[in-house]
Amino acid sequence: RALVSVEGNHTALQSREQTRQRSRQEVLNHFSTSLHMIADHTRNRLEQLQNNCMQADVHPLTGLPGPHALQIRLDRECLNALSSGSPLALLAVKLDHCDEPDRDSGENAEASRICWFADAVKSGLRQSDFAAHQDGECLLVVLPGTDAQGARRVAGKLIQLIASRPFPGRAASGITTGSCGIACYWEYDTPPAISTRAKAAMERAQAAGGNQLTDWEDG
Repeated sequence: RALVSVEGNHTALQSREQTRQRSRQEVLNHFSTSLHMIADHTRNRLEQLQNNCMQADVHPLTGLPGPHALQIRLDRECLNALSSGSPLALLAVKLDHCDEPDRDSGENAEASRICWFADAVKSGLRQSDFAAHQDGECLLVVLPGTDAQGARRVAGKLIQLIASRPFPGRAASGITTGSCGIACYWEYDTPPAISTRAKAAMERAQAAGGNQLTDWEDG
């Protein structure tokens, strides 16, 4: 009778322990689900705020995104490249020289030049590419899923378009050239780092005479 009593107590203790473990697991599952819901909501809200910021940050003349929008997009692409292992490249494109019509001067000339330059660059981009103003007459172009060879093809096309695209009201003999710097994503790269390399490569291209592309890796 004593043995039966001990076994019964042991069984009751096991049952209570199993009940506590199930209750504990249910609580943990509940909190885990709640935390995932909060994280999803926060991520969606952040993306919404970022998208609103990108839409608000637009160049008044060209309609291209500005520096803040570029920072957000480049952040996203760097994270995607890090997590997926897909390639990513960044171009820095700038005018070297532009012969403009004599009738244009001052602010009118600058506005015409910037709009023409932006249109020339946009016409050479793919649907997945993202161009934005960095400063003055420098554009940065994000090339998702693009390796160094693909970036060179896009950069070469942009340089050709800048040199061949007619400038409104300019004589046929007028000359327009641009330079392009290329930087590819490195593991754990940051937007400021890859932007700095692309612009440094573009400056090397201009220093070498312009109307050409330079890859940071070639330096």
